Amino acid sequence: MPNFEQIKLQQELEKGDYNISPSRYIQITDDETYWPIGKLVEELSTLEEEATAIDTELKTIFEKLGI
Repeated sequence: MPNFEQIKLQQELEKGDYNISPSRYIQITDDETYWPIGKLVEELSTLEEEATAIDTELKTIFEKLGI
């Protein structure tokens, strides 16, 4: 399994006080990605417009079904 196995030299283990806890040597989270706030607001606006269009379409369908 990539990122979950490593070979450490004895001197590396000595530096770490022989602590072989995986969290000490293996990164298990991806780097975080940051977006500019303007880009996030733009994306949110687009998603809200899509949601409104879908809601309108659903209301039309429900009205035709008599719901």
